[in-house]
Amino acid sequence: MKRGSKKQQGKQKQSLPIQKQKKKKSGSRKSGSPLLSVIIPAMNEAQTIRSVIRGAKKITPRTEVIVVCNGSRDQTAAIAQKNGAKVIKRTAPLGHDVGRVIGARHAQGKVLLFLDADYNVPVKKLRRFYRAVLNGADVALNRYSGYRSKTTIHSTSQAKRLLNTMVGNRQLVGSSMTTTPHAISRRALTVLGAATLAVPPAALAKALLNGLVVKRTVMVNVRKRNKKRSRSQLEKITRLINGDHIEAFSVLTSARGSRGGFNSGGRRLDILADVRAHIAREHKGRAPNPASPLSVVISACNEAKTIRKVVQEVRALVPKEIVVIENGSSDGTYEAAVSEDATVVSFPFALGHDTGRAVGALLSSGDQVLFLDADFVIPSSTLSRFLQKAGTADVCLNHITPLINRSSRIDHISMAKKLLNYGLGRDDLGYDSLTAIPHLLTRKAIMAIGPHTLAVPPKALASAIYQGLSVTSPGTVDVISPNPRRAGYKKNNNTMEAVILGDHLEAFGFLQPLLGVRLRLPDTIRRRNKL
Repeated sequence: MKRGSKKQQGKQKQSLPIQKQKKKKSGSRKSGSPLLSVIIPAMNEAQTIRSVIRGAKKITPRTEVIVVCNGSRDQTAAIAQKNGAKVIKRTAPLGHDVGRVIGARHAQGKVLLFLDADYNVPVKKLRRFYRAVLNGADVALNRYSGYRSKTTIHSTSQAKRLLNTMVGNRQLVGSSMTTTPHAISRRALTVLGAATLAVPPAALAKALLNGLVVKRTVMVNVRKRNKKRSRSQLEKITRLINGDHIEAFSVLTSARGSRGGFNSGGRRLDILADVRAHIAREHKGRAPNPASPLSVVISACNEAKTIRKVVQEVRALVPKEIVVIENGSSDGTYEAAVSEDATVVSFPFALGHDTGRAVGALLSSGDQVLFLDADFVIPSSTLSRFLQKAGTADVCLNHITPLINRSSRIDHISMAKKLLNYGLGRDDLGYDSLTAIPHLLTRKAIMAIGPHTLAVPPKALASAIYQGLSVTSPGTVDVISPNPRRAGYKKNNNTMEAVILGDHLEAFGFLQPLLGVRLRLPDTIRRRNKL
């Protein structure tokens, strides 16, 4: 027994240096500056802050946790400090995302990971964000793209998808720096500047425009984890996030121009100063009813197959005049329209997207002008119902919102329409826009908006609403099912999509000097003065 004890003692003595060596090695791994800084803004999160901090510390040994405790009336700060976090206290609430800025300014790590304090995320998932940055990403985003069902996509999720597409990174879908968790590199912090983090969509736009490596990492469904909020709270947050994305558009247009780098559809706006100087030939058609206040303008380019039937349906409305703006056709469109005895004005070149409408507005004489395209036929009965409901409004839009009744129909063009209306305080208009025909404008509206602006439909609508003209959506005409162009809207790099997205950026840019960078969605939540 004694001999065995001595042997055991000898073995224990031999093992002691090894144990000390292990402890020394472990200590050396934790020493030095942090590799990871976890930033957690917190306000009255005493119930969850302990577990959130403990999870963050498990990501990697060299981790610092920074809790920006603001406006708390509970024990959040004391609990955070007790659990080893560096606590930065602010007496007043900072509002959304400002805590991220303050935390980033105090961070020492090579990787900065942003979390919310009100829910836990599995450590394995958090570690993925950290490793993504170590492996070369400058920004590692949550793969969650926001709420989407069979029938709808939440407006903030639409805004996120729209921004990513407009900046040229539609593969990010709806991933955003608005959503936590997300991580950034020290390089990204230097390029962006900490203050930019206060408006996450603007920070993401700046990151993409500066060529930083942005990757979707792992899915964390924050909708299921977020605390429940009242309807009024959710509306405030919705307004904030949509306003953030409109603000982010100014970052894009400042870098790439008023259209964000999108083409203008070959618009010949130069001819609007003297339209008649460019007319190649003209046929003065029969006036169906000179006493009518209604002119109908039909834009046509290579529409010989449909133009006759379009004119026939319009003639049943018995308007004052039917004006066909034929431009750049080589298939006999002019002759087909003349055969129906419409007034036809022909240009030897294509006028470009929507310029024909502006030309028609200048050349028509009615107090009301109904605008149509020649590529598909709308029955006269449908048009008549639309006109009957129009009343005396200055601008009457096609109420297409009920037709966007499946999330698969919410393309990026529809997202842009909705966000523009929302930013103007006209969320009642939904997806309705001057981009879609038919629409009706009074002569008063045409004069107030001006021909150059009329050629860019979203900008024309923005101008009308800004000027206080009466804008309504009197009726629904299905232009989605029969429209041969719309089928191509969703294709990547589709020309039509590019033109219309550029139009919307131009509309936002037109409004921002007049209404502010966020239009009618002011940031009333953030304490930006604390930055």
